[in-house]
Amino acid sequence: MAVSENSVLHLTESEKVMVIGICLGLLSLTIIVTVCVVSPYCWLHNCLYKEDRFDKRKRQKFENYGTPEETTRFKLTVGPQHSLQAGRTLKWTPEFVHYGRNRKYTNDSTYSSMSSGSKDDATLSIYSEKALDGSSANGGENVNHGQIIFGVKYEAEGGQNSGQLVLLIKEVQQLLSRPYGGSCDPYVLIKVLKEKGRKRRSKRQQPPRYEFQTKTCKKTQHPLFCETFVANLTWTEIKEYALKLCVFDEERFANDTNLGEVLIPLKELNITENGEETLHTFDLKETKQDIGEILFGLSYLPTAERLTFHIVKANNLHSVTEEVEHFVPYVRVLLIHNSKLLKKKKTSTRPGTTSPSFNESLTFDVPSTEMENVVFIVVVSHRDPQNGSLSSPETPTSPSGSMKRDHHVGKILIGSCARGSAQHHWKAMKQSPRKQVTQWHTLR
Repeated sequence: MAVSENSVLHLTESEKVMVIGICLGLLSLTIIVTVCVVSPYCWLHNCLYKEDRFDKRKRQKFENYGTPEETTRFKLTVGPQHSLQAGRTLKWTPEFVHYGRNRKYTNDSTYSSMSSGSKDDATLSIYSEKALDGSSANGGENVNHGQIIFGVKYEAEGGQNSGQLVLLIKEVQQLLSRPYGGSCDPYVLIKVLKEKGRKRRSKRQQPPRYEFQTKTCKKTQHPLFCETFVANLTWTEIKEYALKLCVFDEERFANDTNLGEVLIPLKELNITENGEETLHTFDLKETKQDIGEILFGLSYLPTAERLTFHIVKANNLHSVTEEVEHFVPYVRVLLIHNSKLLKKKKTSTRPGTTSPSFNESLTFDVPSTEMENVVFIVVVSHRDPQNGSLSSPETPTSPSGSMKRDHHVGKILIGSCARGSAQHHWKAMKQSPRKQVTQWHTLR
């Protein structure tokens, strides 16, 4: 036993060298792994912390939106093709672009970084404003649209067959602010039109006999106008005509927003022939207009922090041209952050139809931390073929007046500050990440 123990403790020279080499190898491997994890220049460190740096760069890029140094170019991507059937939920699989033998996914596709396991969970859900619950559609709120104060008097001129109706637009109070931040730029549109009687069977509204517009008051919720307008009406016509007052918010990148309106028959204003002015205050009511509908889907990919609008189609658009053949509709999506326009993208045009089909996807990089601070405005517009100086979809700003050359049909506001069905759509999208939620919206 003693002899065997001594043989174990006493190693030969070659065995000693082998043991020392193994120990040095383990020590060197430990040092290399430690240095690679700590040092930012090692490939192992880059693999471990690549995703964190990617998220940091995206957030920094979002914070620098709108700076003059921003030169990023954007591309419109074609979304997944699918068929629409009311009342059904359809399964779809995103299509990828292949280059040669090796598969490469497009960088601008929202669904390019989806895992194979999440593709089967991506469903297309179609909702309608009429199918939503009443509390969701109306927002569950009794909204005050403000009040308008105006004066009216009648000045007769030598008899009942001639005279003037004098209108004094004094002020408007307690207007709603813009949902995406900032005060509005209000003005009042005045229409003197014939009142619809019981015997009138025509559903088509006749054009107003007189139409006036006040100046625009900038950045105020309580505009003071004090402007006077005159309409030539006989005393007998006073009982047949009505006064329609509409308050609008002048917007640069979309159609002007109707903040509220009121329709008053002139016979209810107690107008006298002696020229005495009476002052009236009326509450503004929400306007009801039929200018069309739009169907689009929303989806948000948290890993890539990318939000996609899939513009599907529009129905029964109000043509801003006399002939439908000259109507050239398209859709523009605007990204608003802190009351500033950061990005805008648009679809291609669909000439000669009031029910265009688009099936195009517009993607925006939005960090998850900014989802509550961003607002999107979906605008349906008509492109004038004679306008050759349209702004580029890559630039967040445009030359002065160029946006007004496009005639806007209507818009939809999407975001956490939206109301009604738009708010329902936004919440459904946030509660279903990686899924496309599609819904019909009525244009405003």
